[in-house]
Amino acid sequence: MVISSAEISFIIHATENEEKVLENVMKKLSIPKEIFKVRKMEGHFGNPIYLYYAKLSGNNAEKFAKQLFSSLNNIDKNLMSLELWKYIDEHGSLYLRIDKQTFFEDKGKLRLAQEDAVRVKLKAKHKFGDMLFEYRDLLKTQ
Repeated sequence: MVISSAEISFIIHATENEEKVLENVMKKLSIPKEIFKVRKMEGHFGNPIYLYYAKLSGNNAEKFAKQLFSSLNNIDKNLMSLELWKYIDEHGSLYLRIDKQTFFEDKGKLRLAQEDAVRVKLKAKHKFGDMLFEYRDLLKTQ
């Protein structure tokens, strides 16, 4: 097993359809609704903001990681492979930001983005050198 845990989080604003966003994220990432926890917050003007969070471990994290990388477009996977160090912190966790809008595209692949993103954190089980090899291997997932 390569991945020991995965964390997924995203924000749904008052202007978005909460059910549709959640449904599309669940469908594309194969995560059941009951795994998600939600926290309601209040925006600057009193509008509701929902923070969704899920944590997976063991085999569930491993399956999620494979599903995620098989859903990611090839251009982003190639870029990540070349600059993998930019996505990894000092503890070996891999961080991704997936464009939330790509979850609404039926046949399209997921894309990386900086804003309005679904945030993903993957933790590997191995030491740093082995971990880089394992992450690159995941990037080859079709």
